[in-house]
Amino acid sequence: MTLHYGGVYVYTPKGINRERAVLIVAAPGILAHPNRRWIPALEVKGHDDGDLLTVAIDVPGVGRRYVNAGNIQRILRDWIGTGPGAHVGTVSAGDMEAVRDMLAAVFDL
Repeated sequence: MTLHYGGVYVYTPKGINRERAVLIVAAPGILAHPNRRWIPALEVKGHDDGDLLTVAIDVPGVGRRYVNAGNIQRILRDWIGTGPGAHVGTVSAGDMEAVRDMLAAVFDL
């Protein structure tokens, strides 16, 4: 499966008995290299944790969800689902700009 920036995917880490959704925040150039096994992502949650670094996003077909830019995760590409429903949706350019701005704030860019 081809991953893309701003995509929300089902992620199933081995050894953990639950699926979760992640928002891909890696640049397209990074995602274009299938040999890059680890990629940066943010876990998508159904509730606002109240943290200053949390950004609200709309996931098409799912609704309002939240990501915390302070909790960047390194996920294994092989554990992202490949079957039907693995790609949940793509976040709008406006929402991704808000996520990008918050990530820049985290790193003081």
